[in-house]
Amino acid sequence: MESSNWELKSIKRKIKMLSTEENPRVLVNTFDALESDALRILNHVTMVGIEPSIPSIFLDNNTFRANMIKISSKNYMD
Repeated sequence: MESSNWELKSIKRKIKMLSTEENPRVLVNTFDALESDALRILNHVTMVGIEPSIPSIFLDNNTFRANMIKISSKNYMD
């Protein structure tokens, strides 16, 4: 049974594309220990858990900032 869900179709296309690569690797935003079975579900793809990304505001020493936009002090909601 084929799904009409566009997200599922998109994921299937990406997996099919990866199967054409010689040694595909995918970085996944998770812990290896948390989802080890899920990271090994595709035999032909190496999925690597890279630990969840944590915004620097939640770190104790928040000296690192990666702001990509400058926030204006102007109030645009007048």
